[in-house]
Amino acid sequence: MTSKRSSGIQVCIFSTFVPFLAVLTVLISFAAPVQQAHTGQASAKPSAAFASTQSGALAQAVLASPRTVGSAERVAETRLQTKRHDAGVMTSANSLSFLPAVTYDPGGQSLSVAIADLNGDGKPDLVVTNAGFAEGVIGVLLGKGDGTFLPVVTYNTGGDLAYSVAVADVNGDGKPDLLVADCGLIGINVCNHSNGLVGVLLGNGDGTFQPVVTYDSGGSTTVSIAVADVNADGKPDVVVANECGNTSTCADGSVGVLLGNGDGTFQKATTYDTKYAIDSVAGADVNGDGKLDLLVASGGNSRVGVLLGNGDGTFQPVVIYESGGIGSHSVAVADVNGDGKPDLVVANICDTSANCAHGSVSVLMGNGDGTFQTAVSYDPGGTGAWSVAVADVNGDGKPDLVVAIFFYNTVGVLLGNGDGTFQAATTYGSGGNYPSSVAVADLNGDGLLDVAVANFCGGSGLNCLPGKLGVLLNNTVELQSTTTTLTTSQNHSFYGQPITFTATVTTSGSIAPTGTVNFRSGSYGIGTGTLNASGVATFTTSLLKPGLYRITALYNGDASNLHSISAVLYQAVKQK
Repeated sequence: MTSKRSSGIQVCIFSTFVPFLAVLTVLISFAAPVQQAHTGQASAKPSAAFASTQSGALAQAVLASPRTVGSAERVAETRLQTKRHDAGVMTSANSLSFLPAVTYDPGGQSLSVAIADLNGDGKPDLVVTNAGFAEGVIGVLLGKGDGTFLPVVTYNTGGDLAYSVAVADVNGDGKPDLLVADCGLIGINVCNHSNGLVGVLLGNGDGTFQPVVTYDSGGSTTVSIAVADVNADGKPDVVVANECGNTSTCADGSVGVLLGNGDGTFQKATTYDTKYAIDSVAGADVNGDGKLDLLVASGGNSRVGVLLGNGDGTFQPVVIYESGGIGSHSVAVADVNGDGKPDLVVANICDTSANCAHGSVSVLMGNGDGTFQTAVSYDPGGTGAWSVAVADVNGDGKPDLVVAIFFYNTVGVLLGNGDGTFQAATTYGSGGNYPSSVAVADLNGDGLLDVAVANFCGGSGLNCLPGKLGVLLNNTVELQSTTTTLTTSQNHSFYGQPITFTATVTTSGSIAPTGTVNFRSGSYGIGTGTLNASGVATFTTSLLKPGLYRITALYNGDASNLHSISAVLYQAVKQK
């Protein structure tokens, strides 16, 4: 399911079901509608529409304890997709690992990150929203194509806190533009329920942008933004999440919809009550009627809302679901179990325990009719799951989860099983403090999906200007196939007579196999041997009673080589 890079930027999207929508962090979001965008290759030119599936929350789940990787360490998580051949060969598996984060100055205290080709050179660039030193700013870091980036160039966003960014061609000139969720400028770098703003920075096509033009978002504390054609007129529209729908009471949140005129300008916002304060918005056709629907996550409590679309840019009243956690900060949409129906993935700051022992990431399976099943939750590797992306990071064709863990300064990766369930998290250092957003794409052109993470702080404490933008390059190794052969010292043998079984393991790669071999009789283990430098392991026994035995040798694999099992050897033992 992962795309192979030829020209352009490799991104990873699992059935986003979104025309050209961006939520919190955006991979590529240009103006060409896609009804169901499976993982694939995005053109470097603004002709393909890709939307990231980041931002999400999950509910309680108790799995195996996650492992943490420090800044100077690397961990390999092995996922085997194995096929048995007659000769005892096992093939096709990857060993997932990420290199330690390399950090960049994002231009402020970063809150959100997006990945797109902003200057048309076919190389992925980074866009970061920041809480500026006095005003909100957006930082642009042009990519070199090798996973490194040029120093940041910043632009004013017209407000005080730039929360979220989307990338799309909103004026039809073929050049990517930037759209920012912001809050009204009050000069103290704190929103304080001020009027929300949408900032539009039209692109020049060379990675630079024109001065911002702002629009009222229809609410206050505008924290998330998406771009999509919600009324099917072929013109990109803007959808925003307003934490507060009313600037005076902040009783409920709201979704603001700004219909696009096709020339980069937008109409006055129409708002929809979400019943609770919200922190994230995503879009997808969740009921299969060909009309875009909206999904929202409520950071103030434990709920996810669904607003079904009418296809004309209007939406039905919100339907609420329990998210399976507390502080549902972001929501993503993807088909995580392969049934062709969009599911919801939610990042929750806390699980449902009384003391917020962990965060959670929750999965609500979709029924295909716009309704969703009860949330199933997983431990993302720490407290404060702030943002989630859905991508196949280990190349096995199954969607995985990548989570920014705010209070642990880590990124959690939960490998998917392909059936909508996920394995225990492995965590990696984010490169800074308080990671608030993740985006996934191939940043260095090696065909593997890398991770960019926005860290609010560069040092300890909250007064830690500037933040840091971390880049974790995927260092996944393709494991080599092996062949295991088994021989016996004598056949037949007599009861009480020692028998030596010899397993020889060869590899298709250049690194000699190491580790152990399990010798089995049928389904029962009878002994273990360790491979020597020649790839040979032996086991001797005199305990086999008279009879005919089905003996096999299972090589357990190592960091470079796959496991494999021998063909059956029939060992006859006779009574003396």
